[in-house]
Amino acid sequence: MGHSYAARYQVDRKLLSSSDASLYMGKDVSLQRTIFLYQTSGRKGMIPEEYVRRITDVSGVSDQGLLHILDMSPFDQSVFVVLEARSGDPLANLQTEKWTLWKKIELVYNVGKIIQRAAEMRIRGFSVTAENIWISKEGPAIINYWSEADVQNRGKNGIISLLYQLQTDSLEIPIESQEILQDISQSIADESPTVRKKILQTCHSALFDDDSLETVIQNFGDLLSVHRNESHSISQMQMEDRLVQKHVLEHTKERSGKKFHLIGGIALTLSLLALASFAMSLLSADPAPSKPQSLEAAPSRPHEPQRDVQEQEQVQELGSSLAQEKPVAIQQNAQTNPTMIVPDLQNMKKEDAEQTALAHGLHYQYFLDYADYPEGYVYKQNLNAGEPFQKGDTISFWVSKGPVPGSP
Repeated sequence: MGHSYAARYQVDRKLLSSSDASLYMGKDVSLQRTIFLYQTSGRKGMIPEEYVRRITDVSGVSDQGLLHILDMSPFDQSVFVVLEARSGDPLANLQTEKWTLWKKIELVYNVGKIIQRAAEMRIRGFSVTAENIWISKEGPAIINYWSEADVQNRGKNGIISLLYQLQTDSLEIPIESQEILQDISQSIADESPTVRKKILQTCHSALFDDDSLETVIQNFGDLLSVHRNESHSISQMQMEDRLVQKHVLEHTKERSGKKFHLIGGIALTLSLLALASFAMSLLSADPAPSKPQSLEAAPSRPHEPQRDVQEQEQVQELGSSLAQEKPVAIQQNAQTNPTMIVPDLQNMKKEDAEQTALAHGLHYQYFLDYADYPEGYVYKQNLNAGEPFQKGDTISFWVSKGPVPGSP
């Protein structure tokens, strides 16, 4: 591409490179602003003039999900496109293996919404894989939306390919749809059976069934809604648990304080009585004739041991009460996964096998393949029926698609 074009646009550094295009950070010298410079030779067999016409058709589009086109021109057997610059990075350059599953699904969902909006503007067929997506705080945006991509990388197939790239952290996408589905299944093996089933059903319907793009996108949206509701419910429960623990602790302290005050009062009363008894005993021992004889019969210390016993019983009662008033939040019982027996899924319909696996506490994944077996029925499983397993283990089973076409 060189280091400048028509003395107006200057290249600073390369941001992204793919098999047929390169994206650069550059500068518009005339307007003194940062820009993106996109250089591509277009699809094979397409002359630069035809490619420019395609760009012209969409150059007036303004959408947050599409990088705005500022200028274009054929250049050196390729096409030179000036795009608005945004903060952020190309998705292909990001380390997505640390992203949560839900962050990835949210990105896939948002890219799907971009495809829908673009379709309303009669813009279709562009790639939605990681090499053609720019990520910023404002959300994802399509870099090149004027080129027509391979079927696997556009529309509903494209967003499943994007999920595959995010889950495997690989830009290379298998040719076979079954391999894509199998790798996605393995990448979500640790998720709950409900989540795994919903994701795999959504991917399967996009790759193999006649579900529309809108249906596939809505399925991903439903997944996000369920996750957000569950997260909100968990947060509410945690907040309520903290309030309960705080109330129990304050109530315990309050009762403890009252009981300690009661014991302190009893002890003080006993001390005063003992002191009074001691004083009266001294007076009774005085030989002075003027001392009243009635004082000699005043109650003295023989009753104090009984009061000491009562005080000890009250202290013991208080200690026992405090020991029983521990916050309920810390009284938890450990639970273990019981050993169970692997069910026999063979000869079952696929739906029955799924329900049987879930009923036994198993995660599951299934694969469709041609076999000399009735279509829709399980003909093989990886865990032997009757053997023990731990609840939460994963069982794989194979469902027949019927005999291989053309076979005798």
